[in-house]
Amino acid sequence: MGEIVFGGRKLEWEEPDTLLECLEKGGVNVPSSCRSGVCQSCLVKAVKGAPPEHSQEDLRETWKQQGLFLSCISKNVCSLEVALPDAAVGMSTGTVVGKQLLGEDVVRFQLKTDAPFEFRAGQFANLIRPDGLTRSYSIASIPADGVLEFQVRKVTGGKMSCWLYDEMQPGQSLTVRGPNGDCFYVPGQPAQPLLLIGTGTGLAPLVGIARDALNAGHTGPIHLVHGGKNINHLYLHEELTALGARHKNFHYLPAVTEPTTDVSLNVGRVNVVLDRKLPNLKNHRVFLCGSPPMVKDLKQHVYRAGAALDDILADAFI
Repeated sequence: MGEIVFGGRKLEWEEPDTLLECLEKGGVNVPSSCRSGVCQSCLVKAVKGAPPEHSQEDLRETWKQQGLFLSCISKNVCSLEVALPDAAVGMSTGTVVGKQLLGEDVVRFQLKTDAPFEFRAGQFANLIRPDGLTRSYSIASIPADGVLEFQVRKVTGGKMSCWLYDEMQPGQSLTVRGPNGDCFYVPGQPAQPLLLIGTGTGLAPLVGIARDALNAGHTGPIHLVHGGKNINHLYLHEELTALGARHKNFHYLPAVTEPTTDVSLNVGRVNVVLDRKLPNLKNHRVFLCGSPPMVKDLKQHVYRAGAALDDILADAFI
């Protein structure tokens, strides 16, 4: 048994509870989302005592040095005094400055933060509602836009996604924490072919990565494959077609699984379209975004097609 001190209160920490579960049972509202150590929204700070080593493994070195750790994966019961992290982890208040409904069930919105929020296109951030509800979403914009853009699919029963789609309005505020993730464009090999693959709102970070590469002067071919059931699921079809018209090295490959007479679409699952259009991926840098099963399957596919493991970057949505 361990003793946790939070805000002057003492809580008992017992197995098999994680520290997050201990705090929640004690009435402490800690932001959390994936509860598996990926989104990093459940960060807490060790004020006294040393946090379990495994709870800091994937954190930035600067955060470790500040005593920050992940409460959702902290299972080694010990005694600590903890607090919620301060602005050092990158927290800012954002005001909704734009909202648009896309396709059948996607909402696109922009946040203007009250302080500079440094990020790389393709990373993700934690959005915190005024009531503390927290979810992680990929950033679809690039720093030069001056806003943070998110593209979120409305999920049946999803507390945050339904609120964002149905209720949130321009002028409302959200807290933003982050950024996190290492699925982003790194300059240095401007002629290397890039392949970006996503389904659903896995498109969001890929749009930012593609625009970031183009802004950086990338000269190699950039292929972006977006898969969906039909054209209604390809919610940025017209915008990406227009982007291809403006940049001769950007190639948009829309893929749908339902039969269609639309000649601008490729019929077939994403892997089938890849075999047809890009069978040889040797020397390609590949970015994969979407559900964990999709990312796992496509990692194997692009590797078999010639992409080196070190050149495959992925962001699996938990």
